Amino acid sequence: MTQGASTTGYSRGGLAPGTILNNSFRIEKQLGEGGMGAVYLASNTFLEEDKVAIKVIRTEQAHDELVREMFGKEVRAMLRLSNPRIVAYRTFAHDPQLDLSFIVTEFIQGPSLEGLIKQRRFDASEILTLLTEICIGLRAAHNTGVVHRDLAPDNILLEDGDLGRPKIIDFGIVKDVRQSDTIIGTGFAGKLNFVAPEQLGEPEYPIGPWTDIYSLGLVLAGLARGKELSMGSTPGAAIRSRMAPIDLSDVDPKLHPLLTEMLGAHPEQRLRSTEAVMMRAEELSRTQLDLRTHAPEPAPEIDPDRTVMMSAEELRALKTPAPPAPPLPEPPLAPESEPEPAPEPQEVYVEPTQFYSDEVEEEVEAYDCEAEDEDGEEYWDEDEDWDGEDSDGYHPDSSKTVWLVLLFALLGALAVIAGIYFGEFASVSD
Repeated sequence: MTQGASTTGYSRGGLAPGTILNNSFRIEKQLGEGGMGAVYLASNTFLEEDKVAIKVIRTEQAHDELVREMFGKEVRAMLRLSNPRIVAYRTFAHDPQLDLSFIVTEFIQGPSLEGLIKQRRFDASEILTLLTEICIGLRAAHNTGVVHRDLAPDNILLEDGDLGRPKIIDFGIVKDVRQSDTIIGTGFAGKLNFVAPEQLGEPEYPIGPWTDIYSLGLVLAGLARGKELSMGSTPGAAIRSRMAPIDLSDVDPKLHPLLTEMLGAHPEQRLRSTEAVMMRAEELSRTQLDLRTHAPEPAPEIDPDRTVMMSAEELRALKTPAPPAPPLPEPPLAPESEPEPAPEPQEVYVEPTQFYSDEVEEEVEAYDCEAEDEDGEEYWDEDEDWDGEDSDGYHPDSSKTVWLVLLFALLGALAVIAGIYFGEFASVSD
């Protein structure tokens, strides 16, 4: 690599594309500019696919001992951190030829919340997802004694635009609570629209994790509204706006309790740790929002007059009838059993009984088996259950009737014979 590549150097407009720093990083383009310096996309001269972000100290601040100390402490604090929700720091270096000091971090491909906050309103589910993931990064920083102090929409990037993969960047005014002084001493640094009241000295209270929680609450409120809250453009206006409760009228009411606890004017009125914030977010998601049990939305209706394009495979799938349902399994056959032998006939002795007796005659006479027809004539009702017969069909008057019939028949026959005889006798006599 020739040294001439860095001759473009640094101008009031920043580093030109192609500029090489420390013979290691080639500047490709400027990504942005902040209060402490410009940020560039660069590639590793030894590995082109290795993309990095480089933050360069402004020329007018390069010889300011306080600013150089700020950069050095930022890197030393951040090198203690390794978390997927925090941008990874690589090194702090100085290019002697260009007389530039710079920080090298990983490059995050994706938009910042600053751009998204003006495009649309985020719903409660998206807010809670983003809140939880950002808190994972802040918890790692707070556990190592690092407080960001400049949490704002432009310092949170979404890797590949994924709400579930935010990255916190730019710890330029970080406070290292392991030391007695902040990186900027006793002065103020931060964005007026997102700083916590204690950063402005009202109230007089130490900086701590609760400071980042307040700033994060303002960021999330802006995302829920579709625009940032107006928290004052001067220090005095910023202090006054923080003394009164934050106006959340444009925010989804489901988020009010959580954001109110994050935006207490006094640090002791706020949630004190990221663990507490994450716990509240989980409770809200589970009990109030019930985000995991929404019924699926019905499929949109298709305009029958609209031209529809379908592939041949899709069309064949519509024509192909659904396969028949498999037949139900037959129940198992019961095991065959031998038929039981028929019982052998047994002789039964029946003691002879008297078919007719005086008691039976009395029963026949007592049982009313007669009936009357329409003219009042009596007749014998043969349909009655008891007609004077016993179980063998014997009628008590049947024998008498037979004898009477035979007697009348005999008498009739004798009368006929007598008539014939006396008739012939009379004719002979004549």
